[in-house]
Amino acid sequence: MNSSIDGFGHGGGGSGSSAANWTSSIQFPLGSRTKENWHRPGTPGSSEARMPWMPPWIDAHIAADTEKPSGAILRAAAELMADQSPSSVSLREVAARAGVNYGLIHRHFGTKDRLIVALFQEFVLYGGQFIRSSQTIDEAIEGTFTADSGGWARIFSWVALDGVPPEQTFEDPSVMAAFQHLIDEEWNGSGPEPARRERFDPRVLSSFLMIMISVWDLYAPYMRQVDDWTDRDLTDARGEVLELMQLLVHAARPS
Repeated sequence: MNSSIDGFGHGGGGSGSSAANWTSSIQFPLGSRTKENWHRPGTPGSSEARMPWMPPWIDAHIAADTEKPSGAILRAAAELMADQSPSSVSLREVAARAGVNYGLIHRHFGTKDRLIVALFQEFVLYGGQFIRSSQTIDEAIEGTFTADSGGWARIFSWVALDGVPPEQTFEDPSVMAAFQHLIDEEWNGSGPEPARRERFDPRVLSSFLMIMISVWDLYAPYMRQVDDWTDRDLTDARGEVLELMQLLVHAARPS
């Protein structure tokens, strides 16, 4: 990759920079925060039915600017990658699905990595609005956790497994800075504790811990970039994560 794309879909330079600039100029209301709105399955044959992992907001955002080819290209890429592995999707296939010339898609994105990253930025932009509109860290956690049905994890894994460098995936740490600010406010304030059930299921806690144990090393370089702790050593941070997981077990102990 010759250029990078920041956390809100802006091209980092070169001929590809115009490919994503349109995403920052369009704002959509999040609407009612109901699970029905986030997960409505869509009608058979619709893009939402083909891509249940993509929130309707992102689908609408991608299709918003009909005067530029970027939206059609991203939409075509998302549809193809929903049907098959991203590694088996070629730029020529994307161009054919989008109804654009291959040279045009190559000028806008250059490589498939950059196309995947541009699609990834849609999820960053979407999730960022939940964080920025939240008043507390509890609200931000709930909003982002229920905002989509696995789309973020799916496309994040594409980025990581494809070996896209973290610095070319995240350049703008402002969204996570807002998340960190809410954490600081919670730590420094005296707000009410979140609702707690009488007893947590140790099987669910076990699954949660094993997910973290399984994926931390894969995603940590990317999270270090977006959370702006590149001054920290990964090994040192790994030790802190170990302590946090152990602490969670004790915090979830039946009262």
